[in-house]
Amino acid sequence: MRESKDSSKIVLALSEIETWNHFEPILQKFCREFSNLKILSLNYFLSKHLESKQIPHDNLAAKKMSRAYEHLNDDAQQLAQTWYKDPENGTDFVTYKGLKLGYCLELFVYHFFQAVLRIKTDLEEYLQREAPETVVFFNSGPGTNDSVEPGLEFNLFEKLVPEILNQKEVNAIAVDCPLKVVSNQGKGLRKWCAGVPVMIAGMRLVFPRFVFSILKLGYLLFRNILTNLFCNTGKPKVLLASATSASYLGQPLLKYLVESDKFSIQVWNGESRVHGVTNVIADLSLKHLAKFFRKKSLRKRLLLQFEKDKESLSNSTVFEGYSIANIFLEFFKSLYADYFPALVEHATTLDDWLKENRANLLLAHTDHAMFERMSFGVARNHEIPGISFQHGLEVPVANTKIGYPSVAEYHFVWGQVNKDFRMKRNVPASQIIITGCPLHTNIPSSQSELASMKSPGTWLFICHSGGQGRVDNRLSFDDNERMLRSVLKIMHHFPEKKLIIKPRFHDVQVRVYEAMISEFNCSNAEIIMSPIDSLLIECDLFFCVYSTAALEGLLMDKPGIQFIFSMEGKEPLLKSSGTQLPPLGKYEANLSLVKDDPQALKQLIERIYTSETDREKMEKGRKRFINEFAGLNQGNPLMNFASHLESCLKKY
Repeated sequence: MRESKDSSKIVLALSEIETWNHFEPILQKFCREFSNLKILSLNYFLSKHLESKQIPHDNLAAKKMSRAYEHLNDDAQQLAQTWYKDPENGTDFVTYKGLKLGYCLELFVYHFFQAVLRIKTDLEEYLQREAPETVVFFNSGPGTNDSVEPGLEFNLFEKLVPEILNQKEVNAIAVDCPLKVVSNQGKGLRKWCAGVPVMIAGMRLVFPRFVFSILKLGYLLFRNILTNLFCNTGKPKVLLASATSASYLGQPLLKYLVESDKFSIQVWNGESRVHGVTNVIADLSLKHLAKFFRKKSLRKRLLLQFEKDKESLSNSTVFEGYSIANIFLEFFKSLYADYFPALVEHATTLDDWLKENRANLLLAHTDHAMFERMSFGVARNHEIPGISFQHGLEVPVANTKIGYPSVAEYHFVWGQVNKDFRMKRNVPASQIIITGCPLHTNIPSSQSELASMKSPGTWLFICHSGGQGRVDNRLSFDDNERMLRSVLKIMHHFPEKKLIIKPRFHDVQVRVYEAMISEFNCSNAEIIMSPIDSLLIECDLFFCVYSTAALEGLLMDKPGIQFIFSMEGKEPLLKSSGTQLPPLGKYEANLSLVKDDPQALKQLIERIYTSETDREKMEKGRKRFINEFAGLNQGNPLMNFASHLESCLKKY
């Protein structure tokens, strides 16, 4: 007989799938015997596990487009821009040669504060709605989650939930789950001494890893000497601040700059491999062999500094009665112990190189990420101007407070929309230069006619880069699932078509996608990890949410459908607070699905294949969107970039 005590509702809150596995027998028994008991999942993967077992639960990890998020981004940004300053006098806690270390970490810490505020908002709403008398909170126990990473909610919950329950005066019972702890002691020694198998003359030989490390060091030093010997060509030296700037989107640009023979392009990363760039700076030299000991000494001094700053940190991170630094003391300690030393080492290495190798210009794909921001600061100390160039499709948000102060002297952007966006963020118009999108010159335009709806063809579902912890990642894991589910539900209507699912790099949901394909028995669906440009070339139609890949699809004349329905299904994402997506539908460059309705999706697909009127509108909208967001009407973007680069160099 089930006991019912609705007047004393009990909530079991779990933050790890391992916690459920550990307590599963007793929790299952409680669920069967008490009708007033609810399970609250604080983790996406735990929710998927409970769903697979058909166990009723509330999922707090599902992102909601709540009106309570309306000012969340502003609050997180304000905290990110003040946490490192003494509340009494406004001075920075830690500086290095005039460079503000906390300032460099603004974007990184911003994501952390976003996750914390979102958890706070969601849990407080849940407690108000459910009004439980008691919350039993299961965590992984002391010592198992010492490192708190921004964006990983199942770590953040364990620290924040007890504080919220205490402030809301809800009866709380904490249950520690003694999960297995893997010791890291000796890990570094084992890594260096581990054997590396090598095939020589048909024999398999094993060498200690440190032998290869020494050989690699020698190679980098030798390459550094050659760089200094052969790069003094009299051409202006352009230093690229990171390997990220030399990735897929930056490659056609770099290749053109190198082949133009007007600049000496150098990449600040010893591991970079950029097509056409041979003079890559080795981030190692003899003087840096002692950097391990220098960093260790610096870490010790910064930890002492942290002890002095703890009280001020607790005051500079107060939000609605919570001192975030007090709750997440380990996180802020890790900033002093790990991130600050890394920034100082980066600044020292770059500073030493610039003293010996004068550069004329610093290039980076952003001016607000931690190492790039530090690079711009070091360059400014050497009176070297910096340029940040647009790296992907950007969408202006309605709230212009969201953003970061500009540190670059010039900004190279793709289109007029991006220039207007930066001007609203108080960047002078004279410092913003429209070059056009370099993808124009790297992507072939599709000249083939759209196949008929009944003929064989390929559709491409582009997964977005959502996450469960970052509010600025516009969507969550659950949204990804719902959108893919909508497509899989209608695939049986189009047996001639093949659906390719393209996950993002390091996508943790691949197994979920595989399970969904099996669930719908979609023999014509497949997960492929090939480069996005090659998949777009072969497809007839693509499905997207928010991605530069959507722009690539437009450049190839590919028709697309954009999902803009929210998780709650009440309103399009474009109108939901805290969310902004590319207005592809507004420009009529794509058709838009505004509600979670497979039948409506099927009708949109049929319109693309059968309606000439829709296709004509999409063609006009495509050109208008590309002109405004990617500068298609600006001429050759590579020539523009090189020309403006020369102009900037002449001014200095």
